[in-house]
Amino acid sequence: MDARTLTAITVGLVSLGLTSCSNDGGGGGSQAPKASVARRIGSAADLIGGTRAQGRTGDWLLANDRIRVIVQDVDAERSIHGISQYGGTILDADLVRAAGEPGNDQFEELALMVNLESTLHPTAIEVVADGSDGGPATIRVTGTDDLLDSLNFSSQVAELGGGLVKLPSAYDDHDLPVSIATEYTLAPGSNVVEIRTTIRNDASGRKPPTLHVPVGDSLSGSGRLEAFVPGLGFGGNLTGELTLRGESDFVAFTGIDEGAGVSYGYAPAPLGGNSSVSASGLHIVLGGNRVLKLLLGLEDPQTAIPPGESALFVRYFVVGGSDIASVQGTLHSLLGARMGSVRGRVTVDGQPLTGARVAALATWGVPDQAKWNVVSSFETAADGTFSGTLPAERYVLEVDATGYPWDGGGAPTQHEIEVTDTATAEVELALPSTGHLRVNVADGPTGTALPAKISVVGKDPSPPAIQKQNLPLLSNRAGLFRDATGDEIPHGLARVFNVDTSGDSGDVLLEPGRYRVVVSRGPEYSTHDEVIEVRAGNTTSVAAKLTRVVDTTGFVTADFHQHLINSFDSNISIPLRVRTLLAEGLEHAVATDHDFLTDFAPTVANLGVASWLSSGIGEEITSPDYGHFNSWPLTIETSRIDGGALDWGAGRNAAPGPTSRARVRSP
Repeated sequence: MDARTLTAITVGLVSLGLTSCSNDGGGGGSQAPKASVARRIGSAADLIGGTRAQGRTGDWLLANDRIRVIVQDVDAERSIHGISQYGGTILDADLVRAAGEPGNDQFEELALMVNLESTLHPTAIEVVADGSDGGPATIRVTGTDDLLDSLNFSSQVAELGGGLVKLPSAYDDHDLPVSIATEYTLAPGSNVVEIRTTIRNDASGRKPPTLHVPVGDSLSGSGRLEAFVPGLGFGGNLTGELTLRGESDFVAFTGIDEGAGVSYGYAPAPLGGNSSVSASGLHIVLGGNRVLKLLLGLEDPQTAIPPGESALFVRYFVVGGSDIASVQGTLHSLLGARMGSVRGRVTVDGQPLTGARVAALATWGVPDQAKWNVVSSFETAADGTFSGTLPAERYVLEVDATGYPWDGGGAPTQHEIEVTDTATAEVELALPSTGHLRVNVADGPTGTALPAKISVVGKDPSPPAIQKQNLPLLSNRAGLFRDATGDEIPHGLARVFNVDTSGDSGDVLLEPGRYRVVVSRGPEYSTHDEVIEVRAGNTTSVAAKLTRVVDTTGFVTADFHQHLINSFDSNISIPLRVRTLLAEGLEHAVATDHDFLTDFAPTVANLGVASWLSSGIGEEITSPDYGHFNSWPLTIETSRIDGGALDWGAGRNAAPGPTSRARVRSP
């Protein structure tokens, strides 16, 4: 079988120069390479674990001494929360952890996209190389095309164009005469999975057509992840608005809060000429095509497959450590960049600061109408240090840490460095001292501790650093240090946080300044309003007494539509959502995640707040064509990854092909 490869170069894993990544956790690059393995998962010992882990026995494992990756099995009886409903996709991924350290999978899914609205519906999965010979391990997934029912570009294009623009008919739900094979390969000592998809044109007849199809991947980057795209920075992860990148050689994600300690990167080959679009936690990367031009019919697909021949689509999936830099170095190596090393330290009053973000900004390669080219991002470890690699160029480093003033007063100081491939660039960064706020909340008449919401009113001395990029039909917004584009607090609020049922916030970082502190607990209670002065190095205390002012005897305060981490457009963990509900005085809440059944009850019990909050289980049934429908009460099916959510797309019970919206269930 002939193969027409999409790649101008085929980069072998051994030639990537896989450098030791910054903060790369267990199984780092300093250890001697060990054999890769590929096998079907027969016991729970092979599962990865973590708050987003979805792998089960019967799925497939790729592993070496650095990373572990799970590919979902062919399973028509269950669907995965994420993108594809058919299996055969990367499901879980993490670093190799030290003995006794729990797994930390935060990845959702990576699924092939063919002709925009189709994906791979696998019929078989096999191990073609188990790594026992000391070489790479490979898992192969084979099948045909089928409807990618989580996306309907015809609806999206019509909405984007105000009803005046239509998706070219060539991409609208066509059943393609193709057979597809995807191979996942992991070499010993590597933190990169090479993904090779062969698409064969099986058309027959007197004049079988040449297929012109765009190819790419859909990545679900929700959960406790922040998305990063070089050039713009952090953003486009959870906002409902489209974020379009006309030049996007790779995308990356880094874990935050309880998901911290793992990062992911993705790059199609050849590197150059690729683009991406993201909205509501879903990221689509096209190989060799511009998303907007393709959707508007202004550009032809790069991939042309004559009858009886094949095209090869190659891309790389990288697993790294606690910051973007831990995968960025490998991704830039794929670009063929000449790399150099960087290391530094961030301190406050001479003491190391953990969790600070250091942005590497450049004046070269700036996206159109954007101020900076955001090349990479580092995060400091417990000793305040950061390290990694960057392409050999000149940079400006800026540092930010939540709750601390910028080192330049009204803006971050620009620390210039030059990175070369002959020496390590070193830098010392220091942030000014900050203050703390501690709030205690109690019921006025009884003195009983209350959960509450704390709103700090005033000017934020160091607001989220945002850059903008104006494009035809839409504008991109991204953060230099973190994704602040989807959940900005209103202007005039410097900080918002919650107090749990202990009534004690503990010490909360707050920059020095004069503020109003407003303590509230929903519409049933009075508020506490107090002006405070926060000074560096000191803790300012507030004692708030709230009184019930609305008699709700015989009524229950309820909310029947709550999104949590299991929705593709939300990164709110279940414990955090429970705390916010309590702070607002909610007494009953129904979890209605998109196409996923979530249960509040175990978390409510673990937090010991069952006397404060009851809960129910529901689902937001998410058809892209007919709208979204909330349904409750429902019962979780523990045998299903999605808990037994309704498959409105009918994909779970349908045989492969034909691709047709007729298979989508009616309202």
